[in-house]
Amino acid sequence: MTHSYHGISNTLNVAAMELDEQHPQRTPQQQQRSCIETFVKCTCVLPCAFLLALLQTCCSCIGFVPKNRPPEWTTGFSMAIAIMRAVTHNVVRNITCMRLFTDIRVPTWLPSLPNESVRVVHQKAASVTSNDGCPVTGEWSYPKDLPDPRTTPPRRSILYIHGGAFALCNPRTHRGITMRLVEASSNRSNGSDEDGVAVFSLDYRRPPQHPHPAPIEDCLVAYTWLLRYMGDGAEDRIVLAGDSAGGAMVVLMMTEMKRDAGLPLPAGAIMLSPWVDLEDTSLPSWDENKDLDYLLPDLTDFCARAFVGNDGPSLYTASATNQDLTGLPPLLIMVGEKEVFRDQTVVFSDKAKAAGISVELTVEPGMVHVFPTFADILPTSFTTKWYGQMGVFVNNASISQQCQTYPIREASLSPTGDHKMFTELRSDDCSRSISPSSSLGEALLPKGP
Repeated sequence: MTHSYHGISNTLNVAAMELDEQHPQRTPQQQQRSCIETFVKCTCVLPCAFLLALLQTCCSCIGFVPKNRPPEWTTGFSMAIAIMRAVTHNVVRNITCMRLFTDIRVPTWLPSLPNESVRVVHQKAASVTSNDGCPVTGEWSYPKDLPDPRTTPPRRSILYIHGGAFALCNPRTHRGITMRLVEASSNRSNGSDEDGVAVFSLDYRRPPQHPHPAPIEDCLVAYTWLLRYMGDGAEDRIVLAGDSAGGAMVVLMMTEMKRDAGLPLPAGAIMLSPWVDLEDTSLPSWDENKDLDYLLPDLTDFCARAFVGNDGPSLYTASATNQDLTGLPPLLIMVGEKEVFRDQTVVFSDKAKAAGISVELTVEPGMVHVFPTFADILPTSFTTKWYGQMGVFVNNASISQQCQTYPIREASLSPTGDHKMFTELRSDDCSRSISPSSSLGEALLPKGP
């Protein structure tokens, strides 16, 4: 409890400092009044928003259900979305105040997680004077029957870039996704081998304190370290993943890698409800889903401008959809039918396909922004399907890349057997690689006689 109060106090102080930077000519009396206003907005608006959401939910239960509410929505899911909508409609447009909700409270409200099978450990950044160790902070999630990835490099890994409009959230807020990714990707029924998969969730620097390109630079530093840490051919055993703004940064990372000839691309990438067009607030899905999704045009525009900063690139230049997509690895893109980013995601998918990329696009019926995060309040069949699809993609992406690079790897095999996974890969296994014309399920089927 004391920790929470200290966190709130520090956050309010930073919020007041942000307001001072925006209005440096204010008198001490005006600064004091702004600090009081910030305190009231941060501490009063959020509770009122929750009360409003609960009232809306109660009204829905007695017959005032929105006419366009999708049939896939359960009562718990409806309540969660009502709360999210109330918060985004009422919260003050100040990033530090928003972090009171996303960074301090959300981690304590996370529902049940697969703690029986997945362990989470904190990864500290190594000293700046050290050439060894991880240079960034984050969290490892990994199967409990595997060694601690902080001391033993994992055979396969996912580098996860959390969402939150570039400026909000952290690895703790996204454990619901990262831990289930470990569980699904390490499941034998989804094509996993005995090695399992470890997920490293990066705690990157965030705007407005650290605008573009700082978050992307941190992502590239983490990926470069993973390549070195996991050893020869690591790129074939790493998959990138991210949601919302994190999904956009996955693309920005890879397009930046292409400009650096010494940095190989990963085996594949997963993009959940990616925010790929920072300029978009007007495609049809915005109007069509404005009464269902919890994102708002003014909120996304506010956060997008915080990301690029005062001296950064334009929103157009910083958007993932406007990058050169040629040569990227296979992509799995998942977006909700009822979210405002749906249309920009479909446009991005079409561009990627036109650039020759293998794309698996899923538009999930009835779902809103980053729907996999609501796993605990939706039917198990839904979440099993979503995370199962991700797990299959992760395992197939590794198989596909190993097959393509097998002759090169065979020439550099270590006599100590460190590359056992490559020596055991038969040439006929290449029939299981992903192609644009085959489904993920088909990619797992054994080769016929």
